[in-house]
Amino acid sequence: MFFIYSEVMFLGPQIKVEEFFNLFLSDNAVNFVKSFHRRCGDKEFKCSSWCPHDKFGHVRDVSFQHPIKIYFGAKFDSCQEAQKFRIYRNSHLVIETSQGISDVPYGDYFRVEVQARPELP
Repeated sequence: MFFIYSEVMFLGPQIKVEEFFNLFLSDNAVNFVKSFHRRCGDKEFKCSSWCPHDKFGHVRDVSFQHPIKIYFGAKFDSCQEAQKFRIYRNSHLVIETSQGISDVPYGDYFRVEVQARPELP
């Protein structure tokens, strides 16, 4: 089962793809991403630098411990996330993420995969 959303976030005034990437995804934006995870209650955040990929633009790995809100078992779960991005003609940005968890029962039975295509000028 999958869901399609048309608008997740509105940033107000339009910004260019390069600005969006620099603010939210670049290696220089890691502190922003780390802050976001901290506000979600995550800990032990790690993020590799972007590196070129043969088949899909650039890739990086992100890992963190996410709190589990169940009454038994572990209090945090290990999350591993692979992130990819590619910029096509006319500044068309495509971001893909694939996230898996490992420490909860049946957590290895599924992955959360997201493809985002921000509509930017």
